[in-house]
Amino acid sequence: MGLQRWGLLATIVVAAVLFIVEGAQSQRRAPRRQDQNPPQQTQQNPTPDQRGTEQAPLVVRTIPGPTDEAKAAEEAKDRREKAELDRKLVDFNSELAFYTKILAGFAGLQFIALLVQAYWLARTVKVSETAARAARQSADAVVAQLRAYVGINSGSVTPATVNNAPGLRVHVELKNSGITPAFDFTTWIKILVADKDAPPPFTEPIPVVERGAKSIVTGGASVHINWSGVWAAGDLEKVRAGIGAIFVWGGCDYRDAFQNPRSFIFRCMMSGPEDAGTGWALKPHPTGYEGN
Repeated sequence: MGLQRWGLLATIVVAAVLFIVEGAQSQRRAPRRQDQNPPQQTQQNPTPDQRGTEQAPLVVRTIPGPTDEAKAAEEAKDRREKAELDRKLVDFNSELAFYTKILAGFAGLQFIALLVQAYWLARTVKVSETAARAARQSADAVVAQLRAYVGINSGSVTPATVNNAPGLRVHVELKNSGITPAFDFTTWIKILVADKDAPPPFTEPIPVVERGAKSIVTGGASVHINWSGVWAAGDLEKVRAGIGAIFVWGGCDYRDAFQNPRSFIFRCMMSGPEDAGTGWALKPHPTGYEGN
């Protein structure tokens, strides 16, 4: 009896334990079935996620790394250097403006000095020109007073026998009326008997190289030029009748004591009866004489 009772009790206890265990397992399986087959009301649309919108903006915080910090430090250094350079540039421009004003002032003073110098230079030049003009005039006066002056002192045309034939002789006296000598002195002369009313026959002087030897004529001395020729038939009668004329022209070239080249040219015409004894005195042609 006792063993049966204890056997029944053990059976009851085992059955109770099995019941409890089966109930617990049933509860665990029930939620999994609910997840797999949710009720109808859980199929509604979920509430939209508003993160990152105007209603719920996202805030992103950037944490600088080592490279960003070095770059920021470099940029800060560059900004400081640029600011320092700008400051120095401003200071330099200020100093430049100051020195520019000083230079402008010196330039103005220099311009004024140049104007004053130009004024005095103009006065000096004017005074120098006046002095030079006076000296030149004085020198010219000395030259004019002392130089050689050569001109006709006398002359004549005389009928004569030339080579046993009727002819004429021409005599011209040139005199140096100056004080100093005439150097490298040469003379020339030309004669022609032609119609009185014909164009003047005065041709160019004979070249110096075709003349005689050069000489020196001292102050107050004379040089005599002589020429002779034969009358052509009827020339003497025409001259005495005033139809023809005797043309005589010539001159000299020389160098004065001041190394200036000088020359003298005379042009004469005689017509009509003899007016100087047995001949004619030299008379200037209307074209005149010339010299320097």
